[in-house]
Amino acid sequence: MPPRPKERCECVVPGCDRRAEVWDTCKAHYIRIREHGDPKPEIPIRKRAAVRPDPVTGLKFCLRCEEHRDASLFGVRADSPGALKPYCRPCESKICGDWNKRNPDSTYGAHLKRTYGITLGQYEEMVEAQGGACRICLVVPKKRLNVHHNHDTGEIVGLICWNCNTGLGKFKDNPALLRRAALFHEGKLDA
Repeated sequence: MPPRPKERCECVVPGCDRRAEVWDTCKAHYIRIREHGDPKPEIPIRKRAAVRPDPVTGLKFCLRCEEHRDASLFGVRADSPGALKPYCRPCESKICGDWNKRNPDSTYGAHLKRTYGITLGQYEEMVEAQGGACRICLVVPKKRLNVHHNHDTGEIVGLICWNCNTGLGKFKDNPALLRRAALFHEGKLDA
């Protein structure tokens, strides 16, 4: 990388009033020249948000909604202590939600790996082995089957529908309670 100019001067690209940093151009125009061969002045340079809020007003610029917002609406960057994220929390939430909608398998695959230690491929093999049906009620649900596991050992028991999973949870995953409930339902439970 070429050395920075010694005296403070402006970028040589017409209409740019930024400080020259590399080859008599600002950093943004230097990157454009390096990537595209010319500074492409007809394409606007992406706005950069300040890392820290304005000390006087306490406001920070959000890159997505392009508004100056209160600094408390911005999360803290993990890679730079004290620095704030470029998007306000509502915008960041929309960005993450949009990404999750475009990549449902990626997010569910990460959840399976993190929670149960299986890949999305292994999950799909389990669904196929069960014929796509719940292991308890044998109904093929419209949504994904839930991974049912032993909470003590972490071992996967099988795939069940949301209703069956909720029912087992209501009985605290206790087989004795489920047997009592079955006896009660059949009218065979003694007081």
